[in-house]
Amino acid sequence: MKNWFLVPVRGGSKGVPRKNIKLLGEKPLLAYSLETLLQVAPKEQIIVISDDEEILDYADSFSVRTLIEEKTTGKATLDDVAMKVLKMCPEIQNEDLFFTIQATCPFVKKETILNAISYLKGDFASVITAIDDRHLSWGLDKNNLPIPHYKERLNRQDLPAHFKESGAVIASTVGLIKQNQTRINHPIKLLPITKNEGVDIDDFCDWAVAEYIANRKIIAIRTDAAPHLGMGHVYRSLAVAQELSKHDITIYVSKDYPLGEKFFANYPIRFEVVKDEADFLKKITEKKPVVTIIDRLNTEKEYIQQIKKVSNKVITFEDQGTGAHEADLLISDLYKNVSVEDAKQLSGVTNAIIAPSFETLKTPISIKEKVEKILILFGGTDPSNLTELALKSLSGLNFKGEVTVIQGLGRNDRIINLDEYNLNGKVLTNVSYMPKEMRKCDIAISSAGRTITELMTFGIPTLCICQNEKEISHTHASQQYGVMNLGLGKLLVKEVVQSHLDFLINSYELRKSMSQRALFESKDRKNSSIIKRMMNILELEI
Repeated sequence: MKNWFLVPVRGGSKGVPRKNIKLLGEKPLLAYSLETLLQVAPKEQIIVISDDEEILDYADSFSVRTLIEEKTTGKATLDDVAMKVLKMCPEIQNEDLFFTIQATCPFVKKETILNAISYLKGDFASVITAIDDRHLSWGLDKNNLPIPHYKERLNRQDLPAHFKESGAVIASTVGLIKQNQTRINHPIKLLPITKNEGVDIDDFCDWAVAEYIANRKIIAIRTDAAPHLGMGHVYRSLAVAQELSKHDITIYVSKDYPLGEKFFANYPIRFEVVKDEADFLKKITEKKPVVTIIDRLNTEKEYIQQIKKVSNKVITFEDQGTGAHEADLLISDLYKNVSVEDAKQLSGVTNAIIAPSFETLKTPISIKEKVEKILILFGGTDPSNLTELALKSLSGLNFKGEVTVIQGLGRNDRIINLDEYNLNGKVLTNVSYMPKEMRKCDIAISSAGRTITELMTFGIPTLCICQNEKEISHTHASQQYGVMNLGLGKLLVKEVVQSHLDFLINSYELRKSMSQRALFESKDRKNSSIIKRMMNILELEI
């Protein structure tokens, strides 16, 4: 028993002229089907039949078998073409399996074809690829009046399955095709495939969808969240993934840092948990990403070299390790790596990627003479417990306004009771839409992470207390950017924080100036522009 694959390719397409050899992505449409078939069958068992000399010449370059078909009216069915080919090829035996593969369905997978073969070798006489296309649909009665094709109105996913042929694969045994003059013989196996795999190009609308799929890139992102790492890495990775969401993106997090897995479980984005870096390297070796993004602080030279063996390009964030020199691009929005050449580095606030929600509504806050609302937020983990220092300092000022404390995933085990500090307000946990809470405040108290950039986008005067020595080097947490930075939290006493808070609360002109500086320095920052700059440097079209 042999498997024969017929690819019928006519030259007279009207919906998309010359579509079968028109470039889709970087290669002609026909190439997709032939490259897939050559993974499952010998080239002599792949037959391209066409009425077009140019198409046949291109098919010859794959060393597959080619047959010339006389030009027709285009009304002949694929069953007719199949019967014609079987007469032209007497070596095809009745017990053989015969497949028609349409070049206009370029994304059929090797696995789908192998599945079809196994079903034909089992209990089925024919296999047809199909797409589950359930919708609320209508027909017409004999009076041309609309009648529903459903018994009750339900959400699409709750409707009964309704399949339409994709045209990608139709197969049967040769003997049955000859006997019944059709490729559709009972019992039939419907082989479900995804919409992407089942794209069938008839017109330019279909072509646009196919171009989108063909141009999708495989991108890997490696990141983590933990008390000592903070939550900034996973938030930024999420923002990058959302900006590049039309591509095939997988985020990888470590099982040793469950906070990352817990974070991404809340979002509709694909992520995988890896046992260790060897496991991560194994996974991306299988995926072969065009770009691998590492957002876990410092990397080692050997680690990046290993990634570059399987990934076209490597980007790292906030990397002060030896791996930064091996990466194709370093993003240093918080602090520049002075040992990495400028041509391979993007630095400063204009290259800070933040949550997309901060780009939806950019209306700055109004600076009022009297501070009525103060926001306290020290990231997702607050390892130095600076929230408590801020609350103690604020408590001594006898502040009568409203205080909002925002806690992240990493410090949910620490209970805050504002009554203990004689303060009015609320404590929020795992806020899903941060801009709403930020825009309510008159001033903010925060550490020197990416939250500073987010506050800047609304022109919020901010008192900064650094979590650790590393944060002291963050250049954006400074007067130039509308931030009053008090330095390292563990070296501060509440009286120092209290005096600065009192000064900020009662200095209207200072707050107004800080707001103006923040807005000025962040006005040109945009996620899409940053991604574009990154890919331009890497010379990638994404």
